[in-house]
Amino acid sequence: MTHLLDSDTCIGVLRQRPGMVQRLSQIAPTDCAVSMVTVYELFCGVERARDPARERRKVERFVSAIIELPLDRAAAEAAARIRADLEPLFTTPVWPVPRRTRNAPGWHQGPESHDG
Repeated sequence: MTHLLDSDTCIGVLRQRPGMVQRLSQIAPTDCAVSMVTVYELFCGVERARDPARERRKVERFVSAIIELPLDRAAAEAAARIRADLEPLFTTPVWPVPRRTRNAPGWHQGPESHDG
């Protein structure tokens, strides 16, 4: 394994962004891995999608083609569902907050922030 893919890269490939797809197509799947944190983030997106079943199939197909670094996958999926269920109850996002939402309305960066 020579490449650890982050959620932004995985999402770019899943959304068929040409540059990402082209770069990743030059790397053997056996050289790519994702951490279970990334898997968790992808399944958070699945739970929030307009068509969760379709997105789940895409994510499962993608993740199954590469190496998953250890952490119980069922726990990552369950955590994503729990987060999706809990988020509407809060005025600020539930941790961990993906980078793309940190500047969204309602985001509050308090003293407990783990940035930087």
